[in-house]
Parts: sequence; structure tokens; C-alpha cells
Amino acid sequence: MRPLLLSILAALALPSCASLFNSPNQFLSINSTPPASLILDGKLLPMKSPAVIKVSRSKNGHMLRLEAPGYQPAELFLIPRESAYIYLNILLGGIPGVIIDASTGAMWYYDDLSFNLAPLPSKLKK
Repeated sequence: MRPLLLSILAALALPSCASLFNSPNQFLSINSTPPASLILDGKLLPMKSPAVIKVSRSKNGHMLRLEAPGYQPAELFLIPRESAYIYLNILLGGIPGVIIDASTGAMWYYDDLSFNLAPLPSKLKK
């Protein structure tokens, strides 16, 4: 009875590989020179870079803005990338797994960022 139950659970869980290894959120490392205020999707975050921020995994991505006095603000679009785990779904015949991973966002991830802000021209500095 127990081996049968384990087999059924494995058959249900393995096709959604990304959901097993990735949560719906990701911790993302943001570094900038100089340290900057972080605005994610229009909301000011309570920390400055360098920082580790929590972002939801999504196929739509996120907009990140970095601002520092005396420097030009930078807007970066966080482009989601497909997790390698999604290919395990294909190998294991897991159409249900692909659907689960897509619905939870677990099939996406973002790369950590390092960014140098450009100084404002001297005539624009306050």
C-alpha cells in the first residue's frame, strides 16, 4: 500500500518540476554604484542598493527604477527567463506540470543585477 501511495504522489509531483524547486517568489540581488533608492513597479522600497529584494515570478516581468542624488535615474525592465526545470516537464510528459508551473510562476526566474548610474551633467546638479 505504501509503495503504491508513494508512486502516485511521485507521478503527480514530478511533472511540475519547477514548482517543486522554485517558489512563486524570488530573492533578487540588486547592486548599483552609487547606492540608490529602489522603486519596483512604481512602489518605493524601504531599502537602498545594494539590497536583496523579493519579487514575484511572472511572465510579465517587473519595472525597476534606481534613483540617486546627482545621478540620472535608470529604469530597468526585469525580463523573466524560463527555468531549466520546465524542460524536465517536457521530458517527463508533464503537460499538467507545465500548466502548474506556468500558473504559479515557478517556471520563470530573474538574473541578479549590477548597474552603474551615470552622473548628471554639472549644469543640472543641485
